[in-house]
Amino acid sequence: MDTVTVGDAATLLDVSTETVRRLIDSGTLPAVRFTDISWRRIEKKHLEEFARSRGITLDWSKLETQ
Repeated sequence: MDTVTVGDAATLLDVSTETVRRLIDSGTLPAVRFTDISWRRIEKKHLEEFARSRGITLDWSKLETQ
């Protein structure tokens, strides 16, 4: 499973981490929890589907500069 963090998703979507968390909590953006302390990860395929359905082009090179 290839995943990104909430922070990475926020960077790619150009929104805040709180916005990504709200999208996850509402079920709009599927995510998985890896631990009981709320670490969430988003599968790249789900993030790409979410972005594509909203006409957003993801620039993966944004993650390389962090």
